Amino acid sequence: MTLTNIVFQIVISFLGFSAAKVDANSYLLPNRFTLRIFAVGVASQILDFRSDVIGAWLVVIALHLCFALAVPRAFGLGDVKLMAGVSLIFQSSTALWVWIYSTYLLGLIHGFWRKISGKSSRIPFGVSIYGAWVLICMGEWAYVALDYGW
Repeated sequence: MTLTNIVFQIVISFLGFSAAKVDANSYLLPNRFTLRIFAVGVASQILDFRSDVIGAWLVVIALHLCFALAVPRAFGLGDVKLMAGVSLIFQSSTALWVWIYSTYLLGLIHGFWRKISGKSSRIPFGVSIYGAWVLICMGEWAYVALDYGW
């Protein structure tokens, strides 16, 4: 992990927090956040091209885009754009797949919690996308810190 990757992760963390906060309140992910996150992800790939991440990215985005278009109100296109941007920043396709599974697990837990608490079962999925991003990002940073003996 290079310093530029860490800087990109920090930028995405701040932008993702803002996007998740808006999504939690309005169930919408504004383009001003998703497109900036996508631009950071593309910059990350330009500086450090990882073909395995691009392959996994294409599969993830194609499946989510088809699902968003085929099943109304299942996913929003803002969720797909947020996934597209965040998934470009990962160092390996394995981390990307763990992130996707974590996203769905957090979404499932969030949905059950909202249903049990008497709120709508509709969830702002951007919150789960961002939450899983933070978990995986912190795990990567912990792994790097352990490699350096901290």
